[in-house]
Amino acid sequence: MKKIVSISLLMLFGMVMAQNSYNFSYRLDYTFPKAEGLSTDMIFAKHYIPAKFSEKTQNSLINFPTYMSGKSEYSFLSGNQMISIQNLDLENNFVITDLEYYGYGKTVEALYDKVELRKIERTSLTILGKSCNHYEVIATLDNEQKPSDFVLCIDETNEIDNVSFLLPKQEGKQIKGLVLAVTSPEGSENERIILTSISPVNSTIHFNLEKELAAQKVRQDSIDKLYAEEGNWAADSTAVAADPYYDSYYENYMTQPKFCDYSELYNLEFEDENAFSFGSSYIGTLCNYTYSMKRGEEEKYKNYALKEIKGIKKNAVKAGFIGKKDAQMFYEFLKKDIEAMKVTKPLTAAELSAQAAVDAANAAVEAVAYADEYDYSMDVYVPEYQSVYKPMKPEDSNFAVTSLSDTSGYWKGIPTYCKKISTVIPKFSDGELTKHATNYAGQICDMYLGEFEGSGVWYKGTLDAIRSEQMYFNNNRDKFSKKDKELLDEFLNNLD
Repeated sequence: MKKIVSISLLMLFGMVMAQNSYNFSYRLDYTFPKAEGLSTDMIFAKHYIPAKFSEKTQNSLINFPTYMSGKSEYSFLSGNQMISIQNLDLENNFVITDLEYYGYGKTVEALYDKVELRKIERTSLTILGKSCNHYEVIATLDNEQKPSDFVLCIDETNEIDNVSFLLPKQEGKQIKGLVLAVTSPEGSENERIILTSISPVNSTIHFNLEKELAAQKVRQDSIDKLYAEEGNWAADSTAVAADPYYDSYYENYMTQPKFCDYSELYNLEFEDENAFSFGSSYIGTLCNYTYSMKRGEEEKYKNYALKEIKGIKKNAVKAGFIGKKDAQMFYEFLKKDIEAMKVTKPLTAAELSAQAAVDAANAAVEAVAYADEYDYSMDVYVPEYQSVYKPMKPEDSNFAVTSLSDTSGYWKGIPTYCKKISTVIPKFSDGELTKHATNYAGQICDMYLGEFEGSGVWYKGTLDAIRSEQMYFNNNRDKFSKKDKELLDEFLNNLD
């Protein structure tokens, strides 16, 4: 799957164009066919393109499902760049996202300096009634030729040409046409993405590319400046951590500032809802350095931290992470706890040994006490059994099988009748008996379904419901008519 995901990185090309609106005439849907563990085809991407590629219409848009992209849901294609954007409002106004801060990669990323489509000999595919030729994608970035991770199968005779939007500047012969499939270099059918539909659309987005890129440059410069000192400190702390003086005893490491437990962060009344997310992540970074610092180094940490947090009031505000008022409040919050730190005395070797012995003894005592209290694996939580099945009624239950799609692979592992439970319920004269028989049959289906990983069946509830119905049949048998008794026996004997 790693190779297929990398396809998304090179399916994002177009040309920069100074305009604010972009109109698309076609939507091309690409999907993974049914794969192991999947009951239906999975959408990979939707490529929105203008009717024709030209000097004035050089940009396109790819909509990736969030679970596939690992980045942004929308990617604007601009030359050799991938630009992650997001919908700002209901008027289809788009802006560049803030991926760098949240650790999802670069917002604006060059994917190649040179690219070439090289035809390879491989049996042509037929998709949507159209055939295609296979081309290996050879890309060079930073003077290094990248290994070819995928192959495009292109219908060069099609009037729809999305290759020009994906790879607008190719080395050698310019290949045009419609991408019908994307596959691995080995041509594995299990790693194939195919075009499943072509839909005419009239869709327009508003996106000021030049303005957004300029604003992103300012923002990125502020981010880089905000964390520049942090990067230098990380290198210093790595060298310190490698010093032989450091040992494995946690007790001899520096006590963290109070804000590292996050408890008081929740009491800050930020004006901007995004400020809390920034504050939480920033604290995590700031506290990370204390894990490699020994007792007695509090003064060293204080000097670094007090200098570093000053950037919050300027660079974090300029980068748009936090408002000016919130930044000042957050700065004072951190400063207070940093200044309150006191220099401690490193523990001696004797003190460390004594502490380690105490910790080991306490751990042994706790382990024995735990094992005595619970007669089962220490890794398994077992709740106390409660008998609740007797008063249960059919209306108290539901069936997990009703949530399965018609094409779910789970059906082959459970009785056939489970697809339509009503077909196996006899025509009892007693309406209550009909409800109980239906519930019993459905719970049996769920019991079989529960064998499979990911089915989401609640075993305890299912067993309780089955026991409840068995008790109902036994306790009420004398009340049923002779005909209903015969139908019930036949039902129970043949339920499969």
